[in-house]
Amino acid sequence: MVKGRPLKAVRIEKEALHAQGDQVIITSSSGNEISREMPDGSGGLFTVSLVKALKGGADKDKDGWIESGELYEYVKEQVSKLSQDQQHPVMKGKKDIKLVADISGKIEKLKIELFKAYDTGEISELAFKNVKALIEGKSCEGEVVKDLKEAIDEYLMGKITLKMLILVIKPYGEKIKCQGVEKEKVEEAKKPKEKEQVYEGQGTAFLKLIPADDLAKGVKVYIDGKYAGDIKEDMFIKEVPAGKHSVEITGDKIKDITFNFEVKPYKDYAKEVKPKPAVGIVKNSFRSNRSEAVCGWKGDRGKSYICGT
Repeated sequence: MVKGRPLKAVRIEKEALHAQGDQVIITSSSGNEISREMPDGSGGLFTVSLVKALKGGADKDKDGWIESGELYEYVKEQVSKLSQDQQHPVMKGKKDIKLVADISGKIEKLKIELFKAYDTGEISELAFKNVKALIEGKSCEGEVVKDLKEAIDEYLMGKITLKMLILVIKPYGEKIKCQGVEKEKVEEAKKPKEKEQVYEGQGTAFLKLIPADDLAKGVKVYIDGKYAGDIKEDMFIKEVPAGKHSVEITGDKIKDITFNFEVKPYKDYAKEVKPKPAVGIVKNSFRSNRSEAVCGWKGDRGKSYICGT
């Protein structure tokens, strides 16, 4: 612009734009449109939308990355809406190029993964709540807070895997004290029966149990004679040492299931759990004036007493 001379509009033909290799070109409008400003003077419609997109708005699949296609689709939709469909950005280039790491999206995904780890018994309820509070920026105290923060940051930056992060959370998650998190008693439904030994999941392999239907959900799992947790949601996962193991699956509404398996180091053993409805085992009976009632304890562990005629 030369002093004393008015600024003239420059028309760009969209056909003249060419993106090569990993280049991505996004223009604020098509060649025959005017790029408009926000009514409050805060900037152009395109610029305002672009800033919001790069701050995390464009990470539609919440995978921790804003890809070129996601950026364009977000900006195009916002600009079209703000301009009342009078301005339409144009893109040239590939739509799957990772442009910006969106930590906010990856944090939300991490929270979901940590809940799964808690739900399957990999980490305790207290560890899950403490680490969740730490991720959300709440005040936490303890000698290992720094170690946990470093492990979380390394995971978010892609330097370590989720499994490695879980291995750090297991011993450290319960050793910190975070704002709003108190040591609470585990719900009765989640407690194993008295005198039952609890299976401490550890090792280099995994047992995966997949419920085939709702009947398989809520049942108890015993590994090598020790209580390992309940099957919930879509999958039960437990760390086990490499080698041979025995499994018993039991519940009030199902026939007990038992099987043996062998797994190699750093491998998974997966099995679909498809139980059959329970049938009472007759252990005694009595007669009444009207009919004969048959009663008995169901299951090896004497979980319920069933009577029928």
